[in-house]
Amino acid sequence: MCIFQKKKKVGLVLGSGGARGLTHIGVIKALVKNKIPIDLVVGSSAGALVGGLFALQGGISQLEEIIKEFTYKDLIEVLVDPTWKGGLIKGQKTLEYLKRIYGDNKIEELSIRFAAVATDLYSAETVVFSKGSLADAVRASISVPLIYSPIALGGSVLVDGGVSDPVPVEVAKEMGADIIIAVNLDGVYFSKENRKRGAGNSTLDILKDSYFALRYNLAKKEAREASVIIEPEMPYVTDFDFVKGKELIEIGEKTTEKLMPKIKKLI
Repeated sequence: MCIFQKKKKVGLVLGSGGARGLTHIGVIKALVKNKIPIDLVVGSSAGALVGGLFALQGGISQLEEIIKEFTYKDLIEVLVDPTWKGGLIKGQKTLEYLKRIYGDNKIEELSIRFAAVATDLYSAETVVFSKGSLADAVRASISVPLIYSPIALGGSVLVDGGVSDPVPVEVAKEMGADIIIAVNLDGVYFSKENRKRGAGNSTLDILKDSYFALRYNLAKKEAREASVIIEPEMPYVTDFDFVKGKELIEIGEKTTEKLMPKIKKLI
C-alpha cells in the first residue's frame, strides 16, 4: 500500500516597516535562489507592497531594479501630493504609481495566493484583502496614519496594516499555511547598535519611543507563532528613505541565507 504524505503549505509573512521593508526583496531573493516553495504570501504595509509584486510575478527582479535606481527625485514625484484631510499626503500619486507597477491585476488572479492587511479605524480590527484590486489593497495597507489620508471603503476608514497587524502570522495560518516564514522588522529600532545614544527626553522623543515600543511588543507577540522568524539587523532607516534600497536588499538576503539550513529542514 502506498501512503502519500500531504505536501505542507509554506506561507511567507512580510511585516511592516516603511523603507525598511525593502529588506523583504533580499529575503525573497534568497528563498527563490534556494528553491524554497512559497504557496501563499501575506503582507502588512511595506510587506504588502513587496509581497504583492512577488505574488503577481513569481519573482522580484523587476522591483529590485526599480528600487536600485530609485532617486530622491522619484520619491518626491510619488509622495508630493499635499492635503490637510486626514494626513499630509493625499495618496493619489502613490496609487497611480502602484497601478503602473501592478497594472489592473486582481488579487484572486495572482500566480501565488496573496493577502494584504489594513486597519479599520472605526473598529480597530484588521481588514484582510484577499480579492479585488491589488493596487487598491496595497494603497490601503501602506496608509501610515497622519502621513497618508485614510482610505474610505465599504463603510470602513482604513489605515496602515501595521497599526493592528505588523506581522500577520495569524492571517497566514487562516489561509492554510502549515509552515510560516515571517519577517519582523519592528525590532530594528530597539537593537543594541541603534539605541547606543539612549532614550531621548524631549516630548517628541518620548512620543516616538513609546510608539515604537508598542509596535515592537505587538510584532514580537504576532511573530511568535511563525516556524521561522527572520529579523534582519540593520542601521535604523526612516520610513520614507527608499533610496537606500541596494543596501537593505543585501541585508535581507544575507540574513535569510544564514537561516537557510533551518528553513530547508522544515520544508
